[in-house]
Amino acid sequence: MMEGGGVVDHIARNGIQVAYGASGRVVDNEVTGHAYTGGEDTGSGILVVGGSFYGVGRALCLGLIIQGNEVTGNDVGINLAQGEGAGFNAPSEPTRIQVLDNVLRNGALTNRSVYQAGIYDSGTGNLISRNRVSGDGYDPAAHPGEAFAVDVKTVGAERQVAFATPARAVDVGTCSEALVVQGRDVAGNLAPLVDPKVELSASVGGASFHLRSDCSDAAVASVDLAGAQREAVFYVRAAASGVLTVTATGDGESTTQDLTVR
Repeated sequence: MMEGGGVVDHIARNGIQVAYGASGRVVDNEVTGHAYTGGEDTGSGILVVGGSFYGVGRALCLGLIIQGNEVTGNDVGINLAQGEGAGFNAPSEPTRIQVLDNVLRNGALTNRSVYQAGIYDSGTGNLISRNRVSGDGYDPAAHPGEAFAVDVKTVGAERQVAFATPARAVDVGTCSEALVVQGRDVAGNLAPLVDPKVELSASVGGASFHLRSDCSDAAVASVDLAGAQREAVFYVRAAASGVLTVTATGDGESTTQDLTVR
């Protein structure tokens, strides 16, 4: 466990920091108590920094995997704070950091800046999915404009639908692993759709879509993107072997993914 001492006013501590071109995995850690009340700063549980905003020649961190961590009581749970230029612009190249299946909690709003977030992402093209964010300190309904569950810097107003999970393989008649769809902006950043409803279709007859992991529920034809990450999880059962193409359509935009049925 990495313990930051709780709420303090004399130093903005950070827990795990990955910086200036470093690569690797931040997996299965417990990080708690990095919280600051002394001024215009925040403490982060897991912090990623890079880019020319921090100085000439400061490299971006690319392709990190941040997964399965329990991150509690921090001003910002996971802070992807990479930027370029004096204006802290979003990185010009995709950084493709994966933030997956983390648990983030904060029970109170304590930062005086005032800013708290379960996940902050200054982009570009990072994958944020299936993280569980909870607590009053990350609740935008309780603290509008001060607390955020997931806060992503987006680009433009155009939106697209994307799969957040890789292509799957499944046996005939069984339930697939989870498939996840999200809304994204044109740069691949997590972004809400105007209409959260996403229609699902299959290229082969006899396939069905389900919301339960054992496919024991009634089949569905659409899912709603919900929660802090504006995503939906569903499962597929196919009746025949071969390649099954799943199409997801939302806001007039479609994306596809092939499912190999054995």
